[in-house]
Amino acid sequence: MVKCLDKTQNKLAIFLLKNNNFAEKTNKVIKRVQDNCKNICYVCLSKPYAEVIDNLKNQGINQDNFTFVDTVSSPHYKLQAIKNCYFVQGLENLKDIKKTIQKAVKKNECTAAIFDTISTLLIYQKTFDIVRFTHELITDEHQNKINKIFVILEEKGIYSEESKKLINDLNLFADKTFEIE
Repeated sequence: MVKCLDKTQNKLAIFLLKNNNFAEKTNKVIKRVQDNCKNICYVCLSKPYAEVIDNLKNQGINQDNFTFVDTVSSPHYKLQAIKNCYFVQGLENLKDIKKTIQKAVKKNECTAAIFDTISTLLIYQKTFDIVRFTHELITDEHQNKINKIFVILEEKGIYSEESKKLINDLNLFADKTFEIE
């Protein structure tokens, strides 16, 4: 596994993961970020908060320094507020997701944000909209010292072309891209 990003700069790292052993590889990325960053904003784009928490516990990852932004659970359930989790109504509204991330990062003094798995947005958004969303997060003056870690699953099947385009476009912003086999 590679060294994490310099905590003092606005960095964007992309971790490209293959479908095989995806969860195991994602956990390695999470552990690496946790080893190097004080407070982490974990943006749940592919799994609900409860599943992510269970996974972290099963992997022995202490989630005390995590704040979660759950975009998956809310459309299905009316959830009570949780101390370390913000719920957003679905993946369709990137503006609400962005505002919630900004709020979570500011309130909890996060030094990193993990986006698991940003390629999931391809189901709900056009590549252009995802790239614009990413650009707005990168250039946001309130998040200029936050490391952004984008986990991307290299898609196959009906989203393969969009996935390739998204990866190519996000690579334009990335300070570093890691292909994890």
